[in-house]
Amino acid sequence: MVRTRKAPADRRAQILQATFDLVTQQGYQSVSMRDVAARCGISKAAIYVYFPTKEALYNTVIQNALALRLQLIEAALTPDLPVYEQLFNVLHAVFHLTAYKSESMTSLIELSHVYAEAELAAHKLAIVQILTDIIASGEQQGGIQLPAQLASASDAAHLLIDAATGVAGTLDMHTDAPVDQQLRQKLSQLTSTFLCGWQSGTGHHR
Repeated sequence: MVRTRKAPADRRAQILQATFDLVTQQGYQSVSMRDVAARCGISKAAIYVYFPTKEALYNTVIQNALALRLQLIEAALTPDLPVYEQLFNVLHAVFHLTAYKSESMTSLIELSHVYAEAELAAHKLAIVQILTDIIASGEQQGGIQLPAQLASASDAAHLLIDAATGVAGTLDMHTDAPVDQQLRQKLSQLTSTFLCGWQSGTGHHR
């Protein structure tokens, strides 16, 4: 095989992409550094120039995947819409991928828990912060009045994301109803239920 010399940044990106592709295709437990090297057309030793350990390589793959996911979630932000629409849109963006969780995506998630627990925690906090900002803005505008048991918009956001995580886990993959239709309906009901307890008179229901 003829090996092409690449710029360091390009080679690093190639290694990361090859690792991501192999993990999502085969599962992380089946992928070796030798497999990654073969996919890139380089020696196994060449990978260690960029990533000193397999753990460092996997950690970077997960960091990149989470950063991309956060960008997609942030793209769903619509500050000009009512609070209900904003919360629903963000929650749908968060859990849409979960709704279509394939075996390859399951493997990637398992990889995250093994090699990037801290990154996963930071990712969840970033999502909670997005929801917190929406709820806090709703409070400032008078559309939300949090109950006394919720000390802050952050508490409300944590409660909402935990409830939505539970809802997303109840999707039925074996019914005739499309998965995204189920997800939308469940998240709509959840968001409406929460806002009924938080609102002072505004809201839109799908």
